[in-house]
Amino acid sequence: MTGPHCAASSYQVAGIRARMPAREIDEPHRTASQLELLFDLTFVVAIAAVTA
Repeated sequence: MTGPHCAASSYQVAGIRARMPAREIDEPHRTASQLELLFDLTFVVAIAAVTA
């Protein structure tokens, strides 16, 4: 997913929001960031709330 036309690989600033670039899958020692873990937890809690 790299290239000049790939929106996920570019860092675009629109106002105060910035799009996060995708990380390479073959990156050595790739671990989840705190933001990724928070997003995953929020998603799981939202699905659990909807299904309960």
